[in-house]
Amino acid sequence: MKTHSRSSTIFVGGGITIDTLTRYMDLGPDVAIFGSGVQLAPDPVKEAKGFRELIRRASTCLLRSKASRAPLTMG
Repeated sequence: MKTHSRSSTIFVGGGITIDTLTRYMDLGPDVAIFGSGVQLAPDPVKEAKGFRELIRRASTCLLRSKASRAPLTMG
């Protein structure tokens, strides 16, 4: 996304779940909106914590990737 719109803020949203968030993150958005992914989950608190943990792991990977110039990998 950023290669086509370098100066815009990129938002993604609409039906994002923990299962699909990593695919969106690979596209490099600035903001991800996952309201219904939490609100409609059987256990919204557990789902929100899952999103938070996934984002923390991705942020850590991104910081390491930038420091080493290695490709971003989720693991």
